[in-house]
Amino acid sequence: MAKQQTPPPSASIGALATVALVTLLALFGALNYYGFLGEYSSAHTDPYEIGAQQSRFEQALAAVPPGARLGYLSDLPAGDQETAAFNIARYVIAPRLLVETGGAATTEWVIGDFTGVGSPASIGAAHNLRLVKEYGNGLVLYRRNSR
Repeated sequence: MAKQQTPPPSASIGALATVALVTLLALFGALNYYGFLGEYSSAHTDPYEIGAQQSRFEQALAAVPPGARLGYLSDLPAGDQETAAFNIARYVIAPRLLVETGGAATTEWVIGDFTGVGSPASIGAAHNLRLVKEYGNGLVLYRRNSR
């Protein structure tokens, strides 16, 4: 059998130095990224104000039975802004089911989320809905009129 040769000590030191350098660079990169995330998150707050929406919807949700499906009615034109408003409302009222405006005819309770244009009572009446309460800031609760 041939005798195994051991690498010269300088090769082991070189490998150890390389591993130490790579470890230090990885640590520096992680710390740098952590600092970047802190600056980024303080500069880019929640643009949709989800926390504010939760408190905005709180009273209306308290007035609705816990298992009720809710319809959603908005005066925003169809598009990205209306989709975002619907998805925010859907997130806020979870785990309840929220049905878009087109499906509102199948729900007893409907949340109205308006920008302030038009009368919520007349908008609801056009959809066979009775205004239960206006909560301010464009949020209203409707109940379907019995036929």
